[in-house]
Amino acid sequence: MSGSFSSSAGLGNELYAACCDQWYACYQICAVTKKTCDKEFKMCSTSACGDDKQCASNASTASLMSTLNSCDVFNADQEKACECVDKGEAEMKRTGALLEFYKEFSPEGVNKAPALAKKSETTTKMAALFRKLLAKYPKAIKKVEDPRKKIYESMMNREDLMNDIKKPDIAADNDEDNIDDVFGSDSVNEL
Repeated sequence: MSGSFSSSAGLGNELYAACCDQWYACYQICAVTKKTCDKEFKMCSTSACGDDKQCASNASTASLMSTLNSCDVFNADQEKACECVDKGEAEMKRTGALLEFYKEFSPEGVNKAPALAKKSETTTKMAALFRKLLAKYPKAIKKVEDPRKKIYESMMNREDLMNDIKKPDIAADNDEDNIDDVFGSDSVNEL
């Protein structure tokens, strides 16, 4: 478990962009459940979008798209985030992760780390603590470019998608009847 998290969120300019950041970071917290992260995203995006129906629709689409491969993403993030250690070393590892987090994002809170690690004696409690820390210190989430961003952008902006589809040139189709224009009338006679 480490004190750094990354987000590979979509466009970054949606009303619910901060919710996406929290959602992706949540997947990287050891021992958190996928259901918890997904539920928090839904509550956050609903609140962020308010009465904006387009925003709510886009957030819903983002959530739906995530379900297409999210188990693989979630499992991979969990595998990276979690480290199996002997029970006797767990508190020391938790303290280290909290110290790392506080040193970077809230240096005045470094002295809290040992007591918080002791209170967070299970992985579930530690996961809940890190979710709270990320909500309180969103700058702890490092934003990285998502390789699927272009696909997401195209799906979210259908006009761009439609512009990318090449429309047939009707004038060219009509010209095929006038083969003389292409080869000249003498060439056609030679065939």
